[in-house]
Amino acid sequence: MTLDELRALIAVLDTGSFQAAAARLACPRPTVRRRVAALEQSASVALLERTPTGATPTAAGRRLAARARIVLDEADGLLRVAREADPADAVSGVLSVSLVCGLPPFFLAQLFRVLRGLFPRLRFQV
Repeated sequence: MTLDELRALIAVLDTGSFQAAAARLACPRPTVRRRVAALEQSASVALLERTPTGATPTAAGRRLAARARIVLDEADGLLRVAREADPADAVSGVLSVSLVCGLPPFFLAQLFRVLRGLFPRLRFQV
């Protein structure tokens, strides 16, 4: 079972069809069908009743979808936590700076002081 398989199932349930789910997920319809079929094979049970006009969930599909939504919300939350990490931690290394003649030295000192406050792991080379 993969997150992509769970997303495919939820998209089909939310939209009512494989075609609309494919549009929502920005992937081909056969890919959505394969992902749902793989999930059904993993679960050893039919999750959807397929009709000529779309798909509806079976009882097992409804139960799995309820838990899948929780899992997907948690997975998305993990990504948000990673993205919202302190940007200061992401900036490290050496910043090499060349000076233009006539630039007041106090300007560079002020700049370094501000940058060091924002990015404590950053080192400077002049």
